[in-house]
Amino acid sequence: KLSSCQTALGMQSGSIPDSSISASSSYDSNSVGPKASRARTEQYGGAWCPSNQITSTPHEWLEIDFGNLTYLTQIETQGRFDNGRGKEYADYYILMYTRSSHLNNGNSNDNDDDDEDYDDDDRASWIEYKPRNTSTNDYNSSWIRANQNTYVGEIRQLNPPIVAKRLRFYPVSKQSRTVCMRVEVYGCLFSDGIVSYSMPQGRNDLNSLGDDTYDGKYMPETNMLIDGLGQLSDGITGSEDMSFVDGRQPWIGWSNESNTHVTIIFQFDYIRQMNRVTIHTNNVFSKQISIFKTAVVTFSINGERTSYSNAIISEQNRDELFDIARPILIQLNNHIAKYVRLDLYFDSKWLLISEITFDSQIYNEKLDNKNVDHLLNINRQTPLSSLSDPMKMVTDIRKRHRDVLQPTAFVQATTKSHSSSHFSNMITTELS
Repeated sequence: KLSSCQTALGMQSGSIPDSSISASSSYDSNSVGPKASRARTEQYGGAWCPSNQITSTPHEWLEIDFGNLTYLTQIETQGRFDNGRGKEYADYYILMYTRSSHLNNGNSNDNDDDDEDYDDDDRASWIEYKPRNTSTNDYNSSWIRANQNTYVGEIRQLNPPIVAKRLRFYPVSKQSRTVCMRVEVYGCLFSDGIVSYSMPQGRNDLNSLGDDTYDGKYMPETNMLIDGLGQLSDGITGSEDMSFVDGRQPWIGWSNESNTHVTIIFQFDYIRQMNRVTIHTNNVFSKQISIFKTAVVTFSINGERTSYSNAIISEQNRDELFDIARPILIQLNNHIAKYVRLDLYFDSKWLLISEITFDSQIYNEKLDNKNVDHLLNINRQTPLSSLSDPMKMVTDIRKRHRDVLQPTAFVQATTKSHSSSHFSNMITTELS
């Protein structure tokens, strides 16, 4: 995924329109406004130049609005060359990003002075990027090295990558100075549509199995990660030997010492029709690392705790023969949701996940009370060889999920056989 997501997104080409580029201020909006900030172009005054000098405190910014969730993998910056007349460039910058839509009109060219960092009306939704490559940010953990002259473009790989709708460049400097910037951004559309996932933090005390790049909040009292994205959506899948990738462990791991399962809740940008989820998991049975025994997937429109329904239950056969990492695909039967809850039950001591992706489409039809307040349906997917007592299995799962599956009466069960390379039985239970 990362290797195929390195395309220039349109600052140089113009596919990002002027209307999607804004700034906190400009020295002169006609000549060095945000529309002049396109990399490898000599338009207007040659670059974007803020009206104030830059210091070590970030306060001036250049913003790009991508319109949709976008996967960002590289950043390129240049100074103001202006056919040899320019002398200004930034030597460092900070990146801020958000996955929310534009909450205010902003100030496209001018901004009143304000001493508060990251000054804007929706500052609470902005996330400060923390690069892991220390060779490009040797002064401060958030500072990324930019340019040494006005004409050579400097490209920085984003490790970890960013998922954002809007991106801001904050030029910073150790000494007060005048700066100007031209930029390009590389990446691709983030079609998954995930804006956040919440889950227990992995075991950081052993083998660095925590989500080290999570950009949301960590709640130490509950060991929960909330309102962010991290390694489960970074496009990097782990190998069975658990080798490091780009200096970090791609696997997130949990043990069964404290619970019987791991719960992960995904929030999406829009209400979507869910087709499939793919879970990349590890299986090294000799080291007590196994794929999950059972996955329970439930869906919600509003994310309220008691609103999850339409459960899909996927049972997996234990594999004691092949120590290989693998993707596990679960069909989601086109359920409509903005929130998806995934409960993964342990089959061994350790559960390791490196990536979870969704295949879905934005649901454009109007929702009314009739199709929001639908009846609860349970769909079960399980290999033929493990199908022994489906009634008991459904009952047991419902007992373990009293907080998700509302108690209802069992009415009817039908079995359908599917002839494919992954033989499975589907049991559809209608509940009153």
